[in-house]
Amino acid sequence: MEQLTNEHIEARERVSGLASAKAEDEAVTCIETLVELYPWHIAREDKEFFIPVMHYFSDAEKEDMLREGNEFDQKMIHEKYQAVIEELSNRG
Repeated sequence: MEQLTNEHIEARERVSGLASAKAEDEAVTCIETLVELYPWHIAREDKEFFIPVMHYFSDAEKEDMLREGNEFDQKMIHEKYQAVIEELSNRG
């Protein structure tokens, strides 16, 4: 868990660094770090954390988590494309 937490901190720092990068080489360094970090991090979360802890939850709790995750994803996608539409409308 500590390793996952540290990876989340590192990822947030790199994303912040990318957002504030003043030079191309700064941006490239942040992107390279993220490209290296994310696949390993996601695999570690999936295989070493989330799957092993699933036995602590009841079937009803698992179903609730899936439903809530799906609702979040749907809302996030909707908000993303709504922002794109608004940006394009403001350009015209």
